Amino acid sequence: AGVSPALDGVVEHPYAFSLPPEKVPYGWGHEKRDGVRVGDQYNSFAGLINSYHEKFAAIKQPRSLWVTEFGYTSYWFNGANEKGLYAGYSEAAQAAYLVRRFILSLTLPIEVSCQYDFRDDYGSDSKEAEANFGLLRGDMSRKPAFYAVQRLNSLLGGWELDTAAKI
Repeated sequence: AGVSPALDGVVEHPYAFSLPPEKVPYGWGHEKRDGVRVGDQYNSFAGLINSYHEKFAAIKQPRSLWVTEFGYTSYWFNGANEKGLYAGYSEAAQAAYLVRRFILSLTLPIEVSCQYDFRDDYGSDSKEAEANFGLLRGDMSRKPAFYAVQRLNSLLGGWELDTAAKI
């Protein structure tokens, strides 16, 4: 884009907001509104990632793609605290969704994938969406997501995508 010849990577924050890990809230249907066509017709996370790499290939400038922030909040949605962005997931759902997104990320050309965040903010206020993304609660006690991600790392740590595999 003419920004700098040193630019060799792109970061993305593909929050699902209130969707399952395999989806993102944008895709081809937003082309008219946004003026750009990203992702795919299914609003899939894989489609979003693949559209980046298609663009990198089209401009003949290889780039690494880092997902530097994504997550699922375990706040208590009570109808009065809805701000239009995040669903209130149970702690068990948060754990399952993080594992699903991390496994999906391993199957895609993503250099690094980082979950937001390690510890809940604002003392884990149960009514605040932004306060409950952590693997740990504000008091440092472990949520189910901590154990799920710990187990995932123990099983798949060091795993790499086999780019020669054909499916």
